[in-house]
Amino acid sequence: MTDHSSTGGRRLGIGGKLLFAFGAIAALALAATVIAWLLFASVRENLAIIAEDSLPEIVASFRLAEESAQIAASIHDLTTSKPSACASVPFEIISWRG
Repeated sequence: MTDHSSTGGRRLGIGGKLLFAFGAIAALALAATVIAWLLFASVRENLAIIAEDSLPEIVASFRLAEESAQIAASIHDLTTSKPSACASVPFEIISWRG
């Protein structure tokens, strides 16, 4: 008869070790899946915030930059033209905005 007290209890055979290894791999895969699911949910929320809040502001700033560039381009015409020609330029700029 063998004494199991000196080896720390019952030893696992190769089948037990394989079962433990596959169980550990499955547990790690499950943990990685849960972590990825939670992180992707966080990314989804952040993208929704960007799409709803930031993008309209970015589009508005690009429109403002376009209008500013057009006004800056018309300054030369305003400074070199006669007073009667200057009266129609602001209306053209305003009507361009749509």
